[in-house]
Amino acid sequence: MAKPNHVGLTVADLDASTAFYGDVVGMELERRYPVADDAWFKALTENPEAVVEAVMLHLGTLRLQLVRYHRGGAPGGTGHAALGGLHLCFEVDDVDAVHAAL
Repeated sequence: MAKPNHVGLTVADLDASTAFYGDVVGMELERRYPVADDAWFKALTENPEAVVEAVMLHLGTLRLQLVRYHRGGAPGGTGHAALGGLHLCFEVDDVDAVHAAL
């Protein structure tokens, strides 16, 4: 039986993204992975040029992995209408107050 482990997002700025998900969303840092030139990850992603660093955050049972490519990343389209695109949705008590705080 399979069970969800995490959702992964590739980001351009790992520190800023970690701060956003921590400070704004309220996720807690679980682990920071150092920059890695890792054969296992290269094989997993079929990307022999991959050099990455990552963080794992959590909020309740939701785990979010943020990955920054130092080498081997490719620019790509994002957004709700992009094929294979991903979005995350968080529920807040007062969207206007959160928006104003941002």
